[in-house]
Amino acid sequence: MSAMDFSFLRTLASSNLPRPVPPGPAFHLVLAYQAAGLLEVTIPHVVRTRSGSSIQRDAVVTAVTDEGWAALGSDGKQSG
Repeated sequence: MSAMDFSFLRTLASSNLPRPVPPGPAFHLVLAYQAAGLLEVTIPHVVRTRSGSSIQRDAVVTAVTDEGWAALGSDGKQSG
């Protein structure tokens, strides 16, 4: 099992929260961090249009959890 990359978690931790994250690679990282218990995130439901397409609105990162702060401290790259 490979180690999780915390670089974007570190970026989020140093940001003003809440912070929107649009669909794309960062969105998927946020989902992984949430599943690991590192972030609190609000994820809107996917909207299905009448034409059959779907729209995913931005996820909103609301907080870094205690576990998230601990993970940042334990990887040797967090300075405070």
